[in-house]
Amino acid sequence: MDCATTLNSSYPNYCGPRDDTLCTIQPDPDIAGIGVLASFISIGLLVILLAFPQLWRSEQDGFRWKHLYQPPGWVSHLPLTDRDGQPTSRPSLADVRRYLEQIYQRPHRASALSATIFSLADTQFVTGIAITAAMSKKDIVLSHFNLADELGWLGYISACVGLLTTRPDILDNSNNAKRLVRLIIMWVHLGLLIHRAREFDSSLWYAEKVHENGPLPPYLRWDFESATAGASIFLFVWTIVSAIVDTMFLWPSHALLADFYVAKAVAQAHSSAKNKRLRNNKFVTIIMRIFWRFIHVVLLFLYWMFLEPFGCNLGNLGFFLWGIVSTFEYRRIGRSCMTEDDRPKENELGFGQIVALVLLVAPVINVADLWWDSIKETGLGNKRCAESFESNQPLRPWPAEDVSSLRSSSEQLPSFQRGLLREELRRVSATM
Repeated sequence: MDCATTLNSSYPNYCGPRDDTLCTIQPDPDIAGIGVLASFISIGLLVILLAFPQLWRSEQDGFRWKHLYQPPGWVSHLPLTDRDGQPTSRPSLADVRRYLEQIYQRPHRASALSATIFSLADTQFVTGIAITAAMSKKDIVLSHFNLADELGWLGYISACVGLLTTRPDILDNSNNAKRLVRLIIMWVHLGLLIHRAREFDSSLWYAEKVHENGPLPPYLRWDFESATAGASIFLFVWTIVSAIVDTMFLWPSHALLADFYVAKAVAQAHSSAKNKRLRNNKFVTIIMRIFWRFIHVVLLFLYWMFLEPFGCNLGNLGFFLWGIVSTFEYRRIGRSCMTEDDRPKENELGFGQIVALVLLVAPVINVADLWWDSIKETGLGNKRCAESFESNQPLRPWPAEDVSSLRSSSEQLPSFQRGLLREELRRVSATM
């Protein structure tokens, strides 16, 4: 970009030195435009908020307040058994595989809610990778570099919600191919974000071009001097561990076994912390109870942050809101280093910003298509019932073995599907 005006004493100190060697920041609507920000923030917030009812509907058991401090785990409603069919408290990987082989999971179409979440999450993957790749522009200044980095993280956090909501469906092997594709995209996106973080140089001014003197030597520094830097490091570690956990769910037996033992460790630590039996020394008893309570809190925190989908989504929401604040802060810094005439240009809707906003229409079309198919199927079912009523011939009853199979498999369905299936079973039982 051509230099319109050099920095002078009227600009903030963080823009650049006062020797007139740097220019004012030129507007970049494709990164800092209001349309781009609106697209990332609106899609991200929508997918995270929609994930809460989806995860709630996917719960295998009803919610209990004690689950907040004593999580039941995935297989609490159907305990694992050994080779002899006896319940075991120390299952092996073979026991989990045998358990998975015995479970019959009825394939079901995705609901409109889950399809909306997947469409929004996949959109965030695409736009997040695109804006992270745009950080390699030679003329990008530090303020826009940081802004694009924040938008890339916003896209990554909200895009991973699609993987999070499919964790309850790990018993359905047909979802593994879709999960594998999303995992590959997730690791590519995360790799780009880590690479850009290694290019960051805190010694640069906000109006200084990041790649003006060629690519920076990559490095990753750990700075604990400020609370913001410490939170960024925590976000980085949390992201890496969450990505590993999401990848682990490609193998349902390993995921179930890990969840079983972590939930069991949380329950045992909670029981030990409540133990009131006095030892030889009352002081030792108090110390041991405090120790086990500390272990319980740590394990419970890890379980909720990495294994419990509802808790993981709460973490997504917290980091996403923090990212929104940082995004507008870097945009404010960039605009303060511009001339008065250039500032309104980032509020104009250019081609890139319009494309980002139009992407919001894709999930709406997908959901409308699902609802249309559902209405057509319902109409065909009603037509069949009407024809049977007019001909005075009852519908053919289902075989007894099919009914018993449906009853056993209904426990593996989400709560809202279990309710629909139970209504159907009541109708079938009345005709038998």
